[in-house]
Amino acid sequence: LINSIKHLFGWRSAQPDPVKRSTSFEFANSFNLCGDSRTAIKEFRKHLLSFPLDVDALNNLGCCLSE
Repeated sequence: LINSIKHLFGWRSAQPDPVKRSTSFEFANSFNLCGDSRTAIKEFRKHLLSFPLDVDALNNLGCCLSE
């Protein structure tokens, strides 16, 4: 939570790389689409360490956790 808050306040000064964000998200989502929820959860959590404001990743993580 602390890291997310720190990132939130520093977010405007350093915009995340959209290519890195997309690649990381798609990698995590590929496990979700293949039905490997455990690995998808792990990868979405890693993704969210770098991109804590990624609503799509938060949503997909929630879906994986609900399964």
